Amino acid sequence: LPTKRSLVKMIFLSILTLGIYPMVIWSRLVGEVNMVASRYDGERSMSFFGMVMLSPLTLGIHSLVWMHKLCRRIGAELQRRGISYCFGAKDFWLFNVLFGFLVSICSGVTTALFASGDPSVVIVCILSAVSLLALIGPFVFTHKLMKSMNMLNADFNING
Repeated sequence: LPTKRSLVKMIFLSILTLGIYPMVIWSRLVGEVNMVASRYDGERSMSFFGMVMLSPLTLGIHSLVWMHKLCRRIGAELQRRGISYCFGAKDFWLFNVLFGFLVSICSGVTTALFASGDPSVVIVCILSAVSLLALIGPFVFTHKLMKSMNMLNADFNING
């Protein structure tokens, strides 16, 4: 199984392939998690494309549940294999969901301040800075996910 995935490669190839590369990686990643963990946890994660098809029908809730379960499985398998790296569902909720929520709140408040006609420069600067920092969250999550899967795959390649 592959052990050299990285955030930089993901970003570069995402741009180069106009967003197709991440879909391929997600699809493969789910298959790898099923291969590595299923015989121990007895679970099987739905395919990435299955999740994409069901997500609009549930207004996006299914994708949140699917991602939570997948990250939980990866974290549990890291722990079961004795790999000392901290990753799990909490990383998804913190870095992807909470940080994304912060971006939308800050950008909404900044827009409202500008629309009011008398924006406080200090408040706008602080909100803009928080928004920029919060944009980093999904990249941190992706890095941690790639590193976790690299470690799991390396261990699986050696120990089965």
